[in-house]
Amino acid sequence: MPHREQGRIVETETEARAGTTGQGVRWVLGLSTAAVVVIFVILYLHYFV
Repeated sequence: MPHREQGRIVETETEARAGTTGQGVRWVLGLSTAAVVVIFVILYLHYFV
């Protein structure tokens, strides 16, 4: 919980960031980007080769 020290509001790092994202966000971003690349390659091969 934020509190006052010497007239300033003090928060921890987690409170200031409003929580942590963890490793799950990185995995979802990486896997979805890889999936899009694979889908585009398949579409390219299907229509242009």
